[in-house]
Amino acid sequence: MLEYFIEREYTVIMDIYKTIRKELLKSEKTRYAIWKESGISEQILWKVYHSEQPCISLKNAEDLLEYFGYELQKRGK
Repeated sequence: MLEYFIEREYTVIMDIYKTIRKELLKSEKTRYAIWKESGISEQILWKVYHSEQPCISLKNAEDLLEYFGYELQKRGK
């Protein structure tokens, strides 16, 4: 059971990371412009741009999702 939750958590993190990376790659703005507008350092943006593995904190991920127009929220059951 624990393995399921660990695998599910990893899948969610990867989905979030892939979404951020996709938005960064398709953006017509430079990393410098995104840094200035989002407050996320250019070094972190470079890592996301060049790495297919998650390499940012959850706080930075949340800030970038918000910057690109996404919102994280808990689903109601």
